[in-house]
Amino acid sequence: LPQDVSFDEVIVAFENRGHYGNVIYVDNVNLFFQVDVKENATESAEMSVYPNPASDVIRVSAESLLPGNYRLQLFNQSGKLVSETSVFAAGARLEKNWSLPDVASGLYVVALVGEHDMVRQQLSIIR
Repeated sequence: LPQDVSFDEVIVAFENRGHYGNVIYVDNVNLFFQVDVKENATESAEMSVYPNPASDVIRVSAESLLPGNYRLQLFNQSGKLVSETSVFAAGARLEKNWSLPDVASGLYVVALVGEHDMVRQQLSIIR
């Protein structure tokens, strides 16, 4: 799937045009969505996630943010949202300790998404 398509915009449909022929069975359908990992999605906002690699808890530190509500999200390698929490930035700086969900070891993407800012960083989880 193209990288700029979110899963909220995708509909996958299968149609049988057999005209009273044999029944078809659709099984093991895999859709892949590659997450483009950039250290900073915008020029102004910056985010750091440590420790990296992590096991249970991470510290998210962001600077140059506009004040407001943000969503802290964790995506797996296929682009699926694994966990999400809300945070509030009262000023331009944000510090948050985040307990990671019970997920398998591997590479993930941490995203901080707000109305005007979005930053992403790759995170390695080792259990």
